[in-house]
Amino acid sequence: MANSTSLLLLPGSFMPETVYSDVLDAVAKRGIDVRFLPLKSASLGSDDRREPPNMFDDAAAISQEVEILADQGKDVIVVASSYSGVPLTQSCRGLSKAEREKSGKSGGLVKIGFMPSVIPEMGQAACEVLADVPPENIIPMKGDLIASPIQTSGWLEMDPDHYAHIGALIFSNLSADEQVVWASKTRRHSSKVFRDRVTFLSYALPDVDLEFLSCDNDRLISQNDQKLAIGRLEKASGKTVEVTFVSGDHTPALSAPSEVVEWLVKISSIYF
Repeated sequence: MANSTSLLLLPGSFMPETVYSDVLDAVAKRGIDVRFLPLKSASLGSDDRREPPNMFDDAAAISQEVEILADQGKDVIVVASSYSGVPLTQSCRGLSKAEREKSGKSGGLVKIGFMPSVIPEMGQAACEVLADVPPENIIPMKGDLIASPIQTSGWLEMDPDHYAHIGALIFSNLSADEQVVWASKTRRHSSKVFRDRVTFLSYALPDVDLEFLSCDNDRLISQNDQKLAIGRLEKASGKTVEVTFVSGDHTPALSAPSEVVEWLVKISSIYF
């Protein structure tokens, strides 16, 4: 019987696909149809002359990909990491399997998963969700813009002069040398996305299950913020969030890859 489930993985801001490559390959080898969707708001490179996209551009791309898979009769699971929790929240209006069935359509969104993610309430922007991050855990930025995301409207990039500090925040479970290497691989990202406020809550869609991978050494989204996010999901959706605890940092695909693979397989296997 053909696999009727597709797993769609969304990256965090500034993160290249290579952060997730080993996990994607391992999950695919377990027989799961897993896809990676780059964010529209990530820079395409040094020659990228686009007007920096906003969060709604990311959300539209997610919705489009989910609809394409749903129209193929797929049960779709979408997993976000870090910033991508915001456009995932904004996306998928009318695309749950339960809603599509009412229109005589097969396939649709059946589950949403969050690795430590920015999860807004209605009307919130990313920069407002994590407003309590201590100053020492704020990532130094530079480029054509040097102020905070709240005050800017162009491209942001992580400051090369602070790669050691940045790496210790984002990739804290890796060795010091690995932290710097991965910090140097980060990409420019649109600052607009951090100010855009959500107008829809996909996690409240009917009959869409919710999963959360809680990482105990995340220095950007603290254990307290993760607990608040889980509570936010349960309060707004009226659902119980299934929580899995792992010993990862802010990028568990690198720091706890085997645990991430098992989690992704677990949350997908029920739909085979």
